[in-house]
Amino acid sequence: MYTGGLRAFLASPLVGHGPFDFTTVASNYVDVPFTPPPHLHNDLADFAASGGVLGLLGYFMFLLAPVVEALRAPHSAKRFGLIVIAATLSVGYLVMGLTNAMFGILNVTVCFAALSLVVGLLSHRPQSGQTAALNSSPQC
Repeated sequence: MYTGGLRAFLASPLVGHGPFDFTTVASNYVDVPFTPPPHLHNDLADFAASGGVLGLLGYFMFLLAPVVEALRAPHSAKRFGLIVIAATLSVGYLVMGLTNAMFGILNVTVCFAALSLVVGLLSHRPQSGQTAALNSSPQC
């Protein structure tokens, strides 16, 4: 499947073969035929074969978004921990995506989106009016 994905990418490197036909195209480029599965068991192969260079660019933008958001967070006591969480999320999805599809599997994709949302919310810079309201809220 990896070889088929690479060869499908090389056949259409700029824009790929689209989100629906890339596994069929990849199955045509392998030495040992296989029935086209819904994905190629590798995120890099999936994004390269389906979207080409633009797909790979999108893939790395997905992965780097939580890290960039954490790096842009204001300096605080929780900033370093936020960077570690975001980096672990992104590196984990990159590494796990080398042997199975992570993006496109609904529950796994939703988990990445939810954790990215948490990183984004925790790295939020409160407005001046919000800071006063946060400081005056009662402590539990």
